[in-house]
Amino acid sequence: MIDEELRVAFAMRRLGDIDTPSADQFTSVAGLIADEVMRCIYRRRVALDPMNASEVLRVLDALEVAGVRAGVTGGWGIDALLRRQTRLHDDLDLGVASDDIDVALGALRKLGYAIVADERPARIVLESVLGKVDIHPIVMLTSGAGVQTGFDGQTFEYPAGSLEAAGEIGGQAVRCGTPELQLTFHRAYEPRAHDLWDMAALAEAFDLTLEPPYSG
Repeated sequence: MIDEELRVAFAMRRLGDIDTPSADQFTSVAGLIADEVMRCIYRRRVALDPMNASEVLRVLDALEVAGVRAGVTGGWGIDALLRRQTRLHDDLDLGVASDDIDVALGALRKLGYAIVADERPARIVLESVLGKVDIHPIVMLTSGAGVQTGFDGQTFEYPAGSLEAAGEIGGQAVRCGTPELQLTFHRAYEPRAHDLWDMAALAEAFDLTLEPPYSG
C-alpha cells in the first residue's frame, strides 16, 4: 500500500513543481494519480471483502457463457446452500471437469485473472484485483461420478450429481456441492474456526449429524 501512496504523493509534488503546467503535463500527472488511487481503492476493498458475491457471479456467468458447468464448493458453496452470505470469503472454490479446464482458464483470463499457482492435478489458483478463484479439476467418469486428486496421493470422490445442488448467491441461482459432499470433504482435514461455524450452520439447516471434531 505504501508504494502506491508514495507514487501518488510524488506525482502531486511533481505537478506542484511546475509553475504553469501544460495541458499534456497536467493530463499525464493527473492520469497517474487517478490510476494509483484506483489501485489503492481496489487493494483496500479486496483486503476487506476479498471475494464478494458480485465477483462470484461475474466469474460464474463467464464460465457459463463459455460452456463450463462449474460447481461451487468451499465456503461460498456452503453459503450458496444456506442461500445467504454468512461471512467473508478469501476465494471462490470451484469443481470443474478436467476436460473443461483449458476453457475455464481462458474465460477467467478474459476477466483479468492470472494463474498464481498451478498445482495440477490438485488445483489451479488464479487471482485478479477483484478476487481469487481456486479451481479443482475433476476427472468425470461415465457413471456421472468424479474423482479429484489432492496432495500427497489423496483422492476425493464426487458421487453423481454431487455438484448439482441448487443454491443461491446474491439472489441468483447457482450450482453447488451437496450438503453431504461438504460434510465429507470437511472430515478430511483439521477444522479451522470458520469451518466449525460453517458445519454448524449447515447441520442446522439440513438436519445433518456431525461427528467429532465438529460435534464437540
